[in-house]
Amino acid sequence: MPNIFEQPWTLLIAAAALAIAVTVAYPFLQAKSRRRLWLIPLLVAGAAPLLDFAVQTDREKIKKVIAGGVKAVENEAPRTIALLLSNNYKDSAHPSKDAIIQRFGNLLTPPLVEKIYYSILEMQISGDTASVILLNRIFFDPKSDLAEFTRLIVVEVQIDLQKTPAQNWLITGTEILRINNQPAQWTNVNYETW
Repeated sequence: MPNIFEQPWTLLIAAAALAIAVTVAYPFLQAKSRRRLWLIPLLVAGAAPLLDFAVQTDREKIKKVIAGGVKAVENEAPRTIALLLSNNYKDSAHPSKDAIIQRFGNLLTPPLVEKIYYSILEMQISGDTASVILLNRIFFDPKSDLAEFTRLIVVEVQIDLQKTPAQNWLITGTEILRINNQPAQWTNVNYETW
């Protein structure tokens, strides 16, 4: 069953079903009850967007972290990326948060990235940990050195996250799975690859 806190459609469909039920029952009710009965589907329909807006689920928080990371790479802002990483960050090529930030600082030399279009292929949440498979279509800035070789690369990445005591999510690791549909890893992230 869809989570009513992640999208309003479940409650809106329920409100429509209640409106149909009220329409069917309308002729059989007393005049006083008729007007008040219409409040039920209206209240349910009004609650749908309010619940969606008021309650942020883990899935929505993770999507927000992913969107923030993509935006930080587009803006070539390693300091912003650092805010999204856990202090115990590590991956197969970077033993620490400082190492990955230094790598991003070297890679994201302006101008590099013009735009990133991404889609979440898979998201698994298990308690306080999560794993996301992300497909990124990265368009290079025409002024970048890489634009001489290619304008676009497609990178598939696995991102691991952990929930903090404050109920926020931070990235604990990333692994590159594919570059341009070819198996890859962090060691393949250099100009010769693209």
